[in-house]
Amino acid sequence: MAKPKDDTEFLYNVPRLHMVFALASVLLLATVFLMVADDYIKEWREYQREFRAMNIDRSEQELEAMRAEIDSTQLMDVKERIAKSKTIIAEQEEKVEAANDQYLSLDKKHYRIDQDFRFAKSEFDAVKYSYEVQLEEDLTEEAAESKLLMDTHSSTMEVAAVQLELISIEMEKAQGAIDSLVSELKAGENELKDLTKDVQKLELYLAQIGPSFTNDYFRNLPMLDFISPTEKVIQVVIPDLHEDLNFLTVPRVDRCQTCHLAIEKAGFEEEEHPYRTHPNLETYLNKDSPHPLSDFGCTTCHNGLGRSVTFRDTYHTPKNNEQKEEWIEKYGWKEPHHWDYPMYRADLIEASCLKCHNTQAEVVSADILNSGVNLIKRNGCFGCHKIDGFNDLRKVGPDLSKLSSKVTKEWAYKWVNNPKHFQSKTKMPRLFGLMNSSTPEDIIANEVQVRAIVDYIFAKSESENYSNLPRRGNARRGKELVETLGCFGCHKLDGSYEEDAGELVSRREFGPNLFGLSSKVNQKWLYHWLKNPEQYFPETVMPRMRLSDREASDITSYLLSMNNNEFDKLPLPNTDNEVLDELTYDYLKRNMSRAEADAKLAGMNGIEKNEFLGEKLIGRYGCFGCHIIPGFEEAQQIGTELTEQGSKLLSRFDFGLVHIEHSKESWIFNKLKTPRLFDEGKVKTFDEKLKMPNFGFSDEEANAVLTVIMGLTKEKIASTKMRNLDSHELKVHEGLKLIQERNCRGCHEIQDLGGDIRHPLNAVMVNRGYTEEEAVVFSPPILNGEGEKVQPDWLFRFLKDPKVIRPWLSVRMPTFSLSDEEALLIEQFFTHASKQKFPYRYKETEKLRGKALRDAQLLVSADYFSCFSCHQQGDQKPEGPITDWAPDLALAKERLRPEWIPKWIRNPNLIQPGTKMPTFFDPEYYDESGPDDILDGDEDKQIELMTNYILQLGG
Repeated sequence: MAKPKDDTEFLYNVPRLHMVFALASVLLLATVFLMVADDYIKEWREYQREFRAMNIDRSEQELEAMRAEIDSTQLMDVKERIAKSKTIIAEQEEKVEAANDQYLSLDKKHYRIDQDFRFAKSEFDAVKYSYEVQLEEDLTEEAAESKLLMDTHSSTMEVAAVQLELISIEMEKAQGAIDSLVSELKAGENELKDLTKDVQKLELYLAQIGPSFTNDYFRNLPMLDFISPTEKVIQVVIPDLHEDLNFLTVPRVDRCQTCHLAIEKAGFEEEEHPYRTHPNLETYLNKDSPHPLSDFGCTTCHNGLGRSVTFRDTYHTPKNNEQKEEWIEKYGWKEPHHWDYPMYRADLIEASCLKCHNTQAEVVSADILNSGVNLIKRNGCFGCHKIDGFNDLRKVGPDLSKLSSKVTKEWAYKWVNNPKHFQSKTKMPRLFGLMNSSTPEDIIANEVQVRAIVDYIFAKSESENYSNLPRRGNARRGKELVETLGCFGCHKLDGSYEEDAGELVSRREFGPNLFGLSSKVNQKWLYHWLKNPEQYFPETVMPRMRLSDREASDITSYLLSMNNNEFDKLPLPNTDNEVLDELTYDYLKRNMSRAEADAKLAGMNGIEKNEFLGEKLIGRYGCFGCHIIPGFEEAQQIGTELTEQGSKLLSRFDFGLVHIEHSKESWIFNKLKTPRLFDEGKVKTFDEKLKMPNFGFSDEEANAVLTVIMGLTKEKIASTKMRNLDSHELKVHEGLKLIQERNCRGCHEIQDLGGDIRHPLNAVMVNRGYTEEEAVVFSPPILNGEGEKVQPDWLFRFLKDPKVIRPWLSVRMPTFSLSDEEALLIEQFFTHASKQKFPYRYKETEKLRGKALRDAQLLVSADYFSCFSCHQQGDQKPEGPITDWAPDLALAKERLRPEWIPKWIRNPNLIQPGTKMPTFFDPEYYDESGPDDILDGDEDKQIELMTNYILQLGG
């Protein structure tokens, strides 16, 4: 039979459509499978599997170690006692069951009676309330009935209370009977639990993470892995820290822990990345640290793309070329092109500290960053570049407004031409003879520029008429003074005691090297400078040493006995008149027509050309950024602002024709090392050439400055994350800035840093016949904890007008000419750094008389503690050798805090480790250390008596 005709019409071929749908379904299914498979071979999953295996292995090893540490004899004994107790209980099973049954029966009875009591109490309270209302409403008959009900319920309650008390006594007896039968068993089980609790805890942990079908597969299956997977993306969301993402400001999200699984777990310090513990957990990541992971995440400090979970897309930065090659081979690493802020290199990580700690004078545990800040301050980078945080600082170079009174023009020519020829480590950078100005033609032009700059400065220089020296100096005595007076706290002298404290920025290079001064300065200037530096340069940080005429003359003679012969032999720069005209004309035509420039040039003589060109060149090179130069009082900084340089996009850095690593770090580092590198291969006019001078930074110094620059970003940190200083900390950091500006740590150890003068001073004293141990006493005092020790008012007066405290010291505390505000800042620094209250109130102590005075004199006498064999007492010198001398006790009343003295007497080594002050009261045998025949051997009273006596000496 013929098939009926289908009258339905289609605009498409149905069989083909079914085929398309079938193929699309198969493709979709395959895509889903591929998607799931791809998700299950992600690199972060492999890291988690490896770490889990590693963690299991370590835990099993730890478990074996724990088991081995348990005393096997004790464990066996406990188990035997438990087994014995169980045997005894089994033998007395009927007694135990009877005791338990009796206790349960009593407990049921107690519950029933307690319920009766509670119901009666409830009825009593309800009737009582009705009774009170009835009395209030004068319902006498109803109140009488309520009173009878209350009495009935009260009687029921009293009976129940007595029954409960009796049953409780019986229950205690029953419980006692049970305890007597099972007490040994419970004691043994508790002891076993104490012995094995750590083992059991670890066994439970291993059971949770150990290999099993559930842990390895089931919990990670598709559609089930949302419940409790063993492999998952771990992220930290920090709502109050933000980042820019696709033109939006969004909360910071970090998923770094997805791979770095042990980052906040102690015990993985020796593992390879990504399984290594983060260094210094007390400071970073630990929940009790100042920077917990949950509050700061990872990319806040490290940069990178925290939302990514692949090695390449998080934008790690290799620390060197070797690591770069390793990463390319291992991870397919590429230079970042799709994220503006890749991770900091490991050696630059301290840059991020600047984001939150920019109000602090020093950042704890950020030595590279602190060195970079000090290098920027010391080299005067802020003179040419605007940098927020480095505002209102004094110019780092000397005042040039009176230069002709100090040096000759010939010396200045050679110095400006190349200052490194005179002092290899001078802070003065080199302007001429660099890579973009080293052709024969450039050298001629350089010499013309040098003469023009110097001629302008000398033309504007005021002349000081210094008087003649009052006497001839003695160079030998001058050498002794320079070596022992304290000069080496800020200055070096080539070839003498050059060892530093191991820090990148030497405090002993705070001032210029003193070698070769005979080639540089004249005798009159040096003498008067030593006597009063502020007379020549009112803003100088060079203090007055209160030198006598003889001392100043002797030091002048010694310093002028050394000249720099190599520098003296250098030829003077020449002037090429043709080049002078070209450079002068080039500047003239910028502000006038060529005809006017021609006429102006023709009317100028050589001196006028030099001075005109010198003024323009000083403006070009920014010499006024470091020096006071007449005519440039209002001149503006010439360099690029660096306040947000760390956020500058890589695309905005001009690498020119130089083939270096294409990164911000590399560009800035090379700019610091070779400032005019990026002119290489370019054709530029004189005015187009780069002009930043070369400071001669070492790799370490350039890296430290780079660390600071990378930390200068536009990122806005929430106030909740900023290191906001409290009132105490603010005083500490304000004072510390001043201490840094005055280089106090060149002589003194303050907050465990500084005291650099000790090494050269010790070397001098050893050369004079003292032992290493004896030489230590000639160094300036250590000022750790000074605020707890001295009275603030005394410290203020001392800073303003120093007086001799340790007469045996040759080192002299300088006069810094501090203002009252500055002296108060330093006073408050020491007070607040020692966490002392401010202002301070002095408490008078009781004046000793009679027997108390005699006992005190006996304690300090040679028969007991012999205090005056070391300590001076007013004009009375100590009886012992000078190497044992100690401060004048007659100053104690006005100088020391009374509450500090007994702490010092009790245990001086606790306050200042290594002190030569004897510990008379042995901390280990304190109650037996004092004399038995004074104050009945009471050590506390003896110390109090000595304290009062010492304070009485200054009366």
